[in-house]
Amino acid sequence: MMRSEFLSLLMAASVLIVSGLSIPDENKISERQSNMGYTDYLYVHFINEGKNGEQIYFDVSNNNNPGSWTQVNGGQPKLVSTVGTKGVRDPSIVRGRDGKTVWIIATDLHVNANGGVYDTENGSNTAEKFLSGAGMDVTIWRDVPTGVYYRMAKNGPNELIEQTKASSLCTNCWSVVKNQIGSGTIPKGEGPLLFPDNVYSATWHLWIDDYTRARGYSPFETTAIATGAWKPAPSWYQMPKNARHGYVIGITSQERANIVK
Repeated sequence: MMRSEFLSLLMAASVLIVSGLSIPDENKISERQSNMGYTDYLYVHFINEGKNGEQIYFDVSNNNNPGSWTQVNGGQPKLVSTVGTKGVRDPSIVRGRDGKTVWIIATDLHVNANGGVYDTENGSNTAEKFLSGAGMDVTIWRDVPTGVYYRMAKNGPNELIEQTKASSLCTNCWSVVKNQIGSGTIPKGEGPLLFPDNVYSATWHLWIDDYTRARGYSPFETTAIATGAWKPAPSWYQMPKNARHGYVIGITSQERANIVK
């Protein structure tokens, strides 16, 4: 069973969709993957810069396999922005502190502009929207057994991915674990997407956007995240169709059923 904790520090200009719940402290939104009985994964993302491409799309995994995916809603947007510039991209997804509510935070159509937040308890129902203040966003995974925080970012030499770590959430205490992740497989990378495996507690998955060749995400995995020993995923590993920047979390069988209906 997965033993990890996802923390997202969110200070982005946003549009919020609320399903009758109070808004949580934006610095304490968390998703605990430990002992949750997740049977699959949910991937939220945008697909391209074309018509309807910058909306929120869902894919769900098949049989708890992070290398096998099914498009939701016939490959059409699951959530469509109707405020701001009416387009969102680069979504993040986290669970509320109650373990049931799911928050989706997305950047507005224009880079560095507004963002959007979608909130639902069952994967399908959403409600009212409004605008909130501007700022920055930071996304961090915490490995619960060790208490170490890991951050993946486009940084360092050759414009590839850098992994850093810290023992607490701080400003200047991050140390480099590994840089140039993806070297030898992709020329440059951005938009790293990190998530833990639902079944194997030591396994982590990392998707890197091979953006200079417009090939979308390339998958990597490791069983030694502490050393940053990433390698390309096995050949059988199939990426979701039209995979662009987004996020993956574990979901239950009931949540999967709600999402696909």
